[in-house]
Amino acid sequence: LSSAPLKRDSQCPTNEESQHQHDQFLSPPPFRIRLLLVCAQLLIYHQRFNLSKECVRACYDYCKEHAEDHLDEAYRRKVFVEFVKAMKEWDEKEAAEKKNNSKTDCTKSSSKPNKKRRHEEENNKPKRTLALTAVINKKMSNMGGKIEVTVEEDNNEDDEDAMLEEMLNAEAKGYGDFHDDY
Repeated sequence: LSSAPLKRDSQCPTNEESQHQHDQFLSPPPFRIRLLLVCAQLLIYHQRFNLSKECVRACYDYCKEHAEDHLDEAYRRKVFVEFVKAMKEWDEKEAAEKKNNSKTDCTKSSSKPNKKRRHEEENNKPKRTLALTAVINKKMSNMGGKIEVTVEEDNNEDDEDAMLEEMLNAEAKGYGDFHDDY
């Protein structure tokens, strides 16, 4: 996380000696900045963490709100490009699951709901997102703040809007190479 490019504080000394003295007494960045860096890294390395779609969106929302003031423009662009890629991967995964579910639904001999499948669906709710939110809220409550995360199953339209907005921004500013199929 320390290698993530933050904007340079104009109050920091510029010569090496002053910078060394400043670094010796430098305290860690505030929690909101550390959280921004964590969210940015989660988006950039989303494939390694197997994050829920809701967690990807929560990280994006946090980055969108705070990145412009605190992250270098090139790094910020990379974060938002990776958000679009993560959401596209989720869309593809959900489409494949729908296709598989529709095939299995057609082959069922009974119209009664499958208790095992329903139990699996209930247990696969975005536990990581809720757990992450709980940890963040515990930390932030000590500082007088709280993050609101609502988990809804029918927020695909908002997700698509956010993804398309980032794709348009990337196209307008000349970064990111997306093949839009929307």
